[in-house]
Amino acid sequence: MIFLFDIIFQSGEFYDNWVFSLTDIIPEVAGGIIGGLIGVWSAVLIFNRTIKKDREKEQEKQKSFEIDKLKYLALLLTNSIKTIENLIKGMDGFREEIQKDSIRFPLLETASIHDLERIVTRINQEEHYHAYLNQLKSEEIGTIFMLIDYFYDSYKLFWSLIEKAQKYDYELKKDFTDIEREIRESLSAGIYKLNGSEYQNSDIHIKLNDILLSYLQYLESQTGETNLEMIQKKLIKPILPVYLEYGDIDLPFDFREIGQKAGRANKMLHPVKMHSEDTDKKVGRYVEDFKKHLSRLKECSELINFFVLQKKLPSNSLR
Repeated sequence: MIFLFDIIFQSGEFYDNWVFSLTDIIPEVAGGIIGGLIGVWSAVLIFNRTIKKDREKEQEKQKSFEIDKLKYLALLLTNSIKTIENLIKGMDGFREEIQKDSIRFPLLETASIHDLERIVTRINQEEHYHAYLNQLKSEEIGTIFMLIDYFYDSYKLFWSLIEKAQKYDYELKKDFTDIEREIRESLSAGIYKLNGSEYQNSDIHIKLNDILLSYLQYLESQTGETNLEMIQKKLIKPILPVYLEYGDIDLPFDFREIGQKAGRANKMLHPVKMHSEDTDKKVGRYVEDFKKHLSRLKECSELINFFVLQKKLPSNSLR
């Protein structure tokens, strides 16, 4: 028979054992949970730190990439500015030569625009644009690209102008030298026909012979470029008064044709001069614009040049 005391005694004993078991288990479970949480937290911290380091490495790599982009762009700009300066110098010299002698069309050597072309057509302008914005915190890169485009396009237009001017100058002078050759050959043949004719040793015979002889001696003395004004002075103009005096005489050769050609040739150098003077004015307008835009390009390039200079110098040298 089970008494109440026994039940209470047994229940108390059970309670004590149960409480004792929980006090032993809870710290172990709690410790495991906390340890697990610490482990998870540590893993999260390590993961975040790894991501942060990877991000920092990527940012540093991107920064280095952008700096290299800007260094290359600065080099191209420096070379492009030198090219434009040399071109302007050549254009100024070209104009000086024309102003000294409007008959002789000067030569203008072509300038290499490879660096200008690289900026306009070869480099990735978008990458350089963002590199400039990120590193220099300025939007002047847009102005730089605009100015480079201007010089690149204007350079091609300018050389097209020069090529056309040279071609037209050549055509005008070729017409003049062609008619000079015709006059010289016709005059030589005509003088030969006067020999043995009734006009041998006549006034016209002597005058034409003196003109041709003097002119041929002049040609033999020339070693350089033919001077068209001297052709006009030595051959064309001396024929004109003789033609006015004897143009109506019936000679053994067609002196009228020679006289008429001499009259045309005497007027042919004026268009040559006018063309050279017109070219001088056109080149002058290019020079004025080039100098103005070059000044602006130099101003815009100061920031990137200073930035690149800083990257090349040791850090303590800037203190």
